[in-house]
Amino acid sequence: MSLRSLGNAILGVALLVTSVSAAAPTHWLKDYDAALAEAKQLNRPLLVHFYSSDCGPCVVMERTTLHHADVEQRLTETIVGVSINVGEQERIRKLFGVERWPTDIIIDPVRNAKIATSKGPRSPVDYCGTIDTAVAWYQKIHPVDPEKVTPSPAPTGPQLGGYSPVTLLVDKKWVKGNPQFTATYEKQIYHLSSAAEIKVFQADPEQFIPQFRGYDPVVIWDKKQHVPGSTRFAAFYDDQLYLFENQENRDQFKQTPDRYLATRIVLDPDLVDTVIR
Repeated sequence: MSLRSLGNAILGVALLVTSVSAAAPTHWLKDYDAALAEAKQLNRPLLVHFYSSDCGPCVVMERTTLHHADVEQRLTETIVGVSINVGEQERIRKLFGVERWPTDIIIDPVRNAKIATSKGPRSPVDYCGTIDTAVAWYQKIHPVDPEKVTPSPAPTGPQLGGYSPVTLLVDKKWVKGNPQFTATYEKQIYHLSSAAEIKVFQADPEQFIPQFRGYDPVVIWDKKQHVPGSTRFAAFYDDQLYLFENQENRDQFKQTPDRYLATRIVLDPDLVDTVIR
C-alpha cells in the first residue's frame, strides 16, 4: 500500500470515528413547541436549556453534563428536555427573557409556570439534583396512574460538594465527609465524617441542611425564582448556613440579612413558584 493510500485509509477511519461520535444518541429535543407538546402528553415537566455555540461555558456544559448518562436517563424516564440555541431561536429566548447563557429553566407545562431556574454551567450531580427536585414537586401537583409511573432515579449526591454538614454546622469548618458514611434526606445524599455523625444528622437533618433548601434567598426575593446556591458562596448567619449564586448576592445578603429572612418560601408543591413576604 502506498503512503498516499495509507494516508487516505487513516483519514477515512478518522472521519468514521468522528461521524460516529457526533451521531451519538441523545434524548435532547431541538423544537420547543414539539417538546412542550410531548411534555404535556407524557405529563412531565419540561427542561429548557439555553446555549450559544460561541459560549465557552456552554461548550463545557455540553461536553461534561448535558449528555452524561445520568442526565440522559432522566430525559427518558422523568422529564422532557429541549436544547435552544439562542442565536437561532430568538423567539424562545425572548419568551423566557433569557439574557445570559447557559441558562436552564424547568417549567410546569400544564400551568405554564416556572419550577426552577439556574444560570451558568452545572455539574452532572447538581444538574440531576435540580431535575429530581422539580420532578418530585411536579408529580405531587399532577399525579399519574401508579401503574404508569417510572421509578425515580436514585439520589446522585453528594450534596454540599461532599463536605460534612454536621462538621460544617458544629465546628464551622469545611471538612470533606467520608463516602463510607452517607445519609440520605429528601432524595439528597450527604457525606459524613463518621458513623457517630450519621446518627447526629439523622436525628434532626433539618438543622444541618442549607436554609431555603440551598436556593439563593436573594434571587428568591428579587426575582421570585428558585436558583440553587453554591458552596463557593456560602455564609453563616444566626448559626444557619445559606448558599448564594455568586459573591455579589452573598455581599448583598450580609448587608441586610433580615430583609431576606422575612421571605418565606412556600415549599408546598401547589405553591412552589410562590414567594410570600
